[in-house]
Amino acid sequence: MDDPSLTELARRHHGLDNHVVVITAEQLMHARELITSGTVRELRLAVILLDHLVEVMLQRRLDYQIEQGDAHWIVRGRHYSGRERKGMRRVFDAKLDAILEYRDGINGLPQMLTASDVAILSISHAYRNDIYHRDTHNATLLPLLARLQLGAVSRTFARSFHRNVRSWGGRAREFRQRLAELGFDLAGEDDSFNAWEMAELCARTVTAGNNVKATDLRKALKADVAERQRLETEVLRALSTAGFPDDLLQRALFETELQAAHGEDDELFRLTDELASLEKQQVDRYRQGLSNDDSLTRERDKLLESRNRRTAALEANFVASAFDDTVRQALLDRFQRATKVPEILTAYRELDKQLRRTEECLLTVASEWERHLEMESDRLRGK
Repeated sequence: MDDPSLTELARRHHGLDNHVVVITAEQLMHARELITSGTVRELRLAVILLDHLVEVMLQRRLDYQIEQGDAHWIVRGRHYSGRERKGMRRVFDAKLDAILEYRDGINGLPQMLTASDVAILSISHAYRNDIYHRDTHNATLLPLLARLQLGAVSRTFARSFHRNVRSWGGRAREFRQRLAELGFDLAGEDDSFNAWEMAELCARTVTAGNNVKATDLRKALKADVAERQRLETEVLRALSTAGFPDDLLQRALFETELQAAHGEDDELFRLTDELASLEKQQVDRYRQGLSNDDSLTRERDKLLESRNRRTAALEANFVASAFDDTVRQALLDRFQRATKVPEILTAYRELDKQLRRTEECLLTVASEWERHLEMESDRLRGK
């Protein structure tokens, strides 16, 4: 039915592939402009924008897979359970895995993802989360990651539509005109619009000149790892020079990593909350001029004992990895062996996480030691 009201309704709900192509192309062009600027601010925005774009594409494909499985699971695809659907909708990597393994046997949708792009998109999403939720970024990786992500998202976009669906007429000309205004080369007077062809054209245009060679990626990340290891050694030396006892340093680093891993343990939270409540009652009695309540003291001692036992149990089962030479060397060896972009990114991501844990532990311990030195200095001066 060719009616303007239906067209407008479909447009408002992004129901037309042609409309999706144009809207996505506009945002991909904007992401390319952000990347071309090269500033940290724009690169961070580009990573966030591209991650948003690809998640929309993945969700659209996932909805299609679920719909096909519900209606025609014997012929067209598998039926997903409620638990699977919940996991796929909430977990980014679960979306990637479900779409990577899917095959559309009837409607002819192209395979949307490759294993290589899955690796790039997964790692890009992890670094996007660092930017979006923690306001941190990896300065060395950021410009390279943004370009790799632009390529992977553009390729995913190009594989998002049917090959054999084409429209003609005024609406098709309108969409072609909008793409031409964005700078895409649409030669000839063709008044047809095939979403798959247009998406491929947009992807080629957007990614031109933004490729990242594996050798360049590996060289930059290798230099980053070497510099961070050097800095780690210098900080440890500085702590030792500042008077931090070597035996206590190792213990402090262990406890810092333990706290980072189990600081939100439910049982510890419960015991700490109950302890804080009891201590508040004791303070209130003191302020009111009342005598100490022995029952509160006994209860407080029991809670302290329980909290210490819980901490000891967590510590007994905890294997610190931030300063484990064996763990570090295994990660370094894997990184050194990697030769292809997805392998390099995957290996670097794991190494980066271990380096970051080490750096965060060092920063926490150094800060605490500096505070201790200041308090000791004040004490000696009689403050």
